[in-house]
Amino acid sequence: MNYYHSPVYIKLSEYLFYCRKKSVNVNIALVMLQKIREFPGIYIEEIALLANTTPASVTRFCKILGYSRFQTLKQDLLPFFTPSPDLSISPVDPAAREIDMLQKIHQHMPLALCREIAVALRDSRSLLILSTDYSFMPSNLLREALANDHRRVYQLHRQSDSSLLSKFMAVCDTLILIDLTGQWLRQHPELVTALSEKISVCFTANPGPALPAVFSFVIDMTIIPDFFSSNYFSCQVMTSTVFRIISDVEQLS
Repeated sequence: MNYYHSPVYIKLSEYLFYCRKKSVNVNIALVMLQKIREFPGIYIEEIALLANTTPASVTRFCKILGYSRFQTLKQDLLPFFTPSPDLSISPVDPAAREIDMLQKIHQHMPLALCREIAVALRDSRSLLILSTDYSFMPSNLLREALANDHRRVYQLHRQSDSSLLSKFMAVCDTLILIDLTGQWLRQHPELVTALSEKISVCFTANPGPALPAVFSFVIDMTIIPDFFSSNYFSCQVMTSTVFRIISDVEQLS
């Protein structure tokens, strides 16, 4: 694992993606991304100095990302620390690496859970998909494969306004959420009651105790070893899992 596939890096990148003008928080996010390889040894005072602000402002920005303080953010990065690679190691053949990767995915894929989700999705007549990118391959597969004359499929950005989310949840019997950080539910507590009345599926890499209490099905992507080893691998894990679910739906239909 490495910092560039951590929840902190994802949150910082996503925050900058949705910014539309310069601000102190943009400066802080930029400095954190530039210095991410220096975590956890870097201090809040250094971040503040480089961002031309104060430690208190850095703490407030950490809270925007969902961390109570800077130290909590640093702790979230600890599992992703990796030493510099050994350049003396011979490169692996790309074809062999691809085969090993797919074997690892299918060896650890929760097949029984995928089947249970497929049974639930088979009977869905109105489905809402929440993700962060309309072109994201797993959500694309779900949208294109599950939409038919008997099932309407809608897709919204998962950070849409609560009123918009509520409007679409009211007309859907099923919801699929792709949220690797596990922050969505904490950001939308007002939707818990409505969500508990739906068939709901959550793809996450940070399940926590709250998700199983609300969602009908929770797929923890980290059961696949080295899920965060690269963006390509994590995307392949999710795409393969979604493809398995879709295949099961088609078999059951």
